[in-house]
Amino acid sequence: WRTQLIRIIRVTDCAALGVLYKFRHRIYVAELGWLSDIGGVLVDQFDECAANYAAYNDGGEIIGSIRVNYDGSLGLPLERRFPLNVYRYGKHLAEVSRFAVSSDYRGSSRAGALLMKAAYQRCVASGISHMLADTYIGGDAPSQLYEKMGFERIGGPYSDPEYKCELPVVALALDISK
Repeated sequence: WRTQLIRIIRVTDCAALGVLYKFRHRIYVAELGWLSDIGGVLVDQFDECAANYAAYNDGGEIIGSIRVNYDGSLGLPLERRFPLNVYRYGKHLAEVSRFAVSSDYRGSSRAGALLMKAAYQRCVASGISHMLADTYIGGDAPSQLYEKMGFERIGGPYSDPEYKCELPVVALALDISK
């Protein structure tokens, strides 16, 4: 038995980004069924100004993803359903999104923790004061994972009609300015 090497890399090359978008599609559409099929890739307007990261296994296969979206002219992805209004004042915000780990590596590897660490380090280096995320709550939803990492809810549950999951969504924030 040996520990498998997991590498976290910021993906900037167009070809590598294409592979990352296909991985995200595989997880969010094919495996979890959370989103409708939109052509074999999961990419949106927020990817143009995001820092995208991928976790790779020993064989060079993508096993996880996360992206850091900076607050800017597009706003943040979660604002499509959850207005930040007064929460935004005096803060420098970024949102972590498209956080996914392949089912073969969920819970049995450090891929998720390493991806979140890369996003955290990127936010700190960029002068971000608060990392935001949104996630499902209830059932086997990932909200408990975020809360274990120190994220706190910043509002009540809401629905996101873009996703096909019936569970409610909640916005979360992590104060990294301390």
